[in-house]
Amino acid sequence: MHCTITAALHDRPGVLNRAVALFHSRGVAIDALSVRAAERAGELRMSVVVRSDAVDALTRILTRAPDVISVEVPTVAELSPAPASRAPSRTAAMAETSGAYPSRWQADGFVDEDAA
Repeated sequence: MHCTITAALHDRPGVLNRAVALFHSRGVAIDALSVRAAERAGELRMSVVVRSDAVDALTRILTRAPDVISVEVPTVAELSPAPASRAPSRTAAMAETSGAYPSRWQADGFVDEDAA
């Protein structure tokens, strides 16, 4: 199972390298890494996807790092998608629009019902 760790870092040269080196020094492989400017000036937002084996240890280590402002690990409830019943089904949407375009297919080609 994979887990996402999100950390706010100071936007200074070498900070990202030191943060990623913490993962390397513990022998943790990074499956995905995303970095973007944070809402506040002078900060970066780093999201790292790793296997869940070492998440607790990495969270503690990142929290103690001098250039790390905050660390978050979303819970399963925060990551779970909305129930399928909330999203309209694709077949229902197709069924609603199918009556708007009356036509049929015949062996000799496409026939428009309105033209006949």
